[in-house]
Amino acid sequence: MRRNRLCMLVFATTILVGGEPFVPRLAAQIQEVVPGGPVFEVDLSWPKAEGHFGEQGNWDFGAIAGIAIDPANDHVWVATRPATMAQNENFALKYPSMGDCCLPTPPVVEFDAGGKFIQGWGGPKQGHDWLVGGKGVFEYDENGNYILGRPRLESGLDWWAGEQRISVDHSGNIWLVESNHILKFTNAGKLLVQIGPSGKQADQDGVPRHPTMAVLYAKTNELFVSDMRRVMVFDGDAGKLKHVWGAYGNKPDDSAPSTRILVGPAPKQFNNVQALAISNDGLVYVADSENNRVQVFRTDGTFLKEGFVARDRQVPSGTVVDMAFSADSGQQFLYVAGADDHIRILNRETLQTVGSIGRLGHYPGQFYNLHSLAVDSKGDIYAGEDHNGLAGGRRVQKLLFKGIAPAAAVGP
Repeated sequence: MRRNRLCMLVFATTILVGGEPFVPRLAAQIQEVVPGGPVFEVDLSWPKAEGHFGEQGNWDFGAIAGIAIDPANDHVWVATRPATMAQNENFALKYPSMGDCCLPTPPVVEFDAGGKFIQGWGGPKQGHDWLVGGKGVFEYDENGNYILGRPRLESGLDWWAGEQRISVDHSGNIWLVESNHILKFTNAGKLLVQIGPSGKQADQDGVPRHPTMAVLYAKTNELFVSDMRRVMVFDGDAGKLKHVWGAYGNKPDDSAPSTRILVGPAPKQFNNVQALAISNDGLVYVADSENNRVQVFRTDGTFLKEGFVARDRQVPSGTVVDMAFSADSGQQFLYVAGADDHIRILNRETLQTVGSIGRLGHYPGQFYNLHSLAVDSKGDIYAGEDHNGLAGGRRVQKLLFKGIAPAAAVGP
């Protein structure tokens, strides 16, 4: 099969028409386009920034921990780590102020599909656990507004914060993994449920140990949680643990070595499960990150199949750190984010890689510490970048779905 490689920047300008203000736009298309595969462009008008982001228009992201789409309205929910904002970006945070920008966003931020900021909330408060760099670096009021004067500057900011991935259920509730527990909120930020307070042991006490993602499956009202060596399934209302499985549906073993196995027989245990996704046809896709593979199960834990993704690539955190499905009814494609800063396009049926988007870099359509993926009802991809010390993109890019490339021509 012949592949056409496309690597280009497309610039477009919206001119003044009918009295409307001049709005510059930049779209970028950087991917390996294959016949019959999806095509994307990067839209840098998302999210709306200056004058629109925060009350004074001077908020900025920390590391992006997770992204989720509300299926009811395509609103985009972003979980960030405010404590990871770099020291040379937080001048407005310092007291006395060193500049007019920037302040960290609250840990949970909502945008509409066009990138307009809707609301932000989250952070430490009475009634539930919330670790922010272990120090309470930032303080917010009950409405999620930043309170000036509480930064910890004497030793710099911690390079770890507890916020992990985020999801939105069919009722519009927000599920956030935070450190070693799971929090369920209304979309206005009111706490509903906490699963897994600190100090308890996985399985034995019926709580997670190191959860990374929580997804409510509406058909069974069960909460599926990825947790390093295991998948845990809880009752969606009571939060009671129902069952647990590891790789191939077997019992997880926390004592198994974490050594990367990049050749030879497939590893018998999960190695740092970072995420999971549940398809429309009720299959659970597990991101076995440091084994560079995807495993697929029924919702009862029955193993079905597996596929490796660039298995020989020895990149920290692996080539499978998050996943999302294409928006067509059959969900033909599985998009896989890798810590090597590629989004790979897999055929969902075969788990074979059929294309890719991006590479390491700072330009449109490139990624720096790619960590999160989500897909809206139009098929647009939202990609979030994490951090690594002072390095890291700490941004969200919107990849516009432009359709399916023509199938390869068949010769005589």
